[in-house]
Order: sequence, then structure tokens, then C-alpha cells
Amino acid sequence: MEDFIFEKPKHGFFDELVSYFASISSLGTNFELQKTGRAEKWLPEHYLTIEGIKSVTNCEIRFYPHDTLNEISINSWPNKIRLQKAPLTKNIPEHPIVLNGIQKLHGSMIQSAFIHFYERYVSEVKLKFGENTMNWPAVWNFGRVIRNAFAHGGEIKIENPNSPKVSWSSLEYDSTFNGRNIMYKDITPVETIFLMDEMDKQRR
Repeated sequence: MEDFIFEKPKHGFFDELVSYFASISSLGTNFELQKTGRAEKWLPEHYLTIEGIKSVTNCEIRFYPHDTLNEISINSWPNKIRLQKAPLTKNIPEHPIVLNGIQKLHGSMIQSAFIHFYERYVSEVKLKFGENTMNWPAVWNFGRVIRNAFAHGGEIKIENPNSPKVSWSSLEYDSTFNGRNIMYKDITPVETIFLMDEMDKQRR
């Protein structure tokens, strides 16, 4: 198990990370309450797990909501968040056919978080590396394609058929992938978080 500590203002996507994990933690509690009529508060030892894609990150992330939710519940905001990374402990379907309700909500929230992060810093990247995306760091050029996909219902949308492939980890896309829905097939919230982390390091 590997610990990751994210802090503000060190990590440019910190607020998006807190918002995402606070939201899915709270939703989980509320859904349990709605389903059974009762729900327990998050204790310090309780965690939730989100799973990545075996062929991309081959890992899962654990988040302990207790401290984060306590801060927000008193109308404050955390200054750090701890995640744990571990190898996948079970086989996740490579290409799920139908997303369940929870996946759709989680997917929508992480896509919004990524778009928000991207748009906040893209002008900074352009100023540093120029308008030509071919001169951007490779991870930012890949992130640009992911941002466009997330803004188009999760489907790859590359308008220039002559654009060279973009790649990150085991993933690569060009215009021949147009229309491919990538959420939970190629990328989950796990991959999205690690992608934001790499992009954040490259922009500094």
C-alpha cells in the first residue's frame, strides 16, 4: 500500500480532488440511508475504494472520508487529503456494457473535475509552451484530447484527421478512435486522478 498526500496550494487540482471524494462519500451515505432507512457515520478507519483499469494503471485507490467530511461539516476546507494506492485486488470487466447509476454519477463528477482543472491552467500552458499543441508536454496534449472527450459525452472527438496520436500510459488516440466512449472502458476516476497529477507536475 502506497500513501499519496495531496496539499493546497502545492497541487493545482486539490480542490477538485476534495470535491470529488467528499461528494462520492456523502452520496454513498445518503444512498444507504435511502435504501435501508439508516446509515452510519464515517469513522477514521473506514475507507472507500475506487478501481482503475487493469491494462492502464492496474491499481485501486482508497480514501478515508472521516477527516475531510469533518472539516467540511463545520464549514471549513481541508488543506490536505490522503489517498492510498494498491494493486487491483479483483478482476474488473474490461468493457462493461451498461453503467450502473453510481458509476454514471461518479463518472460525471470526475469528468467535470478534470474539465475544470484543465480550463483553469490551459492558458498558463499556452503561455509557457506556445499555442501549437505539438509543442506542449505529451501529457498535456493527451489531456487535451481527454478534456474534449469529457466535454462530448465521454466520446473521443478529434477533428483533424491528420493529427498525430496522443498517448499516456498504455492509452493512445487519433482520429480513428472518434466516437469511442472511453469512460470505464479506457479510463476511470483512478486514471483521471493520476493524469491530473502528471499534468499538474508538467505545468509547473
